[in-house]
Amino acid sequence: AAKQTINESQQTALKLFLQSISVNKTSIERAFSVLYRKDSHLEVEFSTVNKDAMDALENFITATEDELLNASSIRIGSTNYFSKGSQTIGAFKALHHKIEQKLSNDMEIHVESMETERLSETLLIAVLVLILLYLFIGFYLSVNGSIQILTSTLKAAEDNQDLTQDINLVSEDEMKLIANSINTLYPS
Repeated sequence: AAKQTINESQQTALKLFLQSISVNKTSIERAFSVLYRKDSHLEVEFSTVNKDAMDALENFITATEDELLNASSIRIGSTNYFSKGSQTIGAFKALHHKIEQKLSNDMEIHVESMETERLSETLLIAVLVLILLYLFIGFYLSVNGSIQILTSTLKAAEDNQDLTQDINLVSEDEMKLIANSINTLYPS
């Protein structure tokens, strides 16, 4: 059977317990107020479950104060009291679950966004590397082909001891200028 009254140390413990709950309740209310000001969609999403949790907590606090702390004798049965506590825990568990879902969804969206951004950056780098590779290979082949023609023509002129052979390059670059300069030095 439950005690008919509570002693002074139990009253002190209950007062500290209620004070702690009140401080936490105020902190939760302030946090949600800030969230709602930052994003009104959150108020729509959380207001019902948040109100249910706050109402359950207020009912538990009121029951503790009225039925235990401020009463001349204990007026509430343990089953009823623990039921109010369980309802409060259940309401906060539902609030926690709702917050956890929201954070998980937001995090998933953020991760997908980061993955898309990383993929875009990777593709951009790949395209830039391919462009640079294309330019380098194009330049190399152009210069290398011109050098080979220039070298083979000069080698043939040296072997035949005929400096009147024209060097014919189709490129329109510095190598053609060199070939034209050599052609003018030793006209055919």
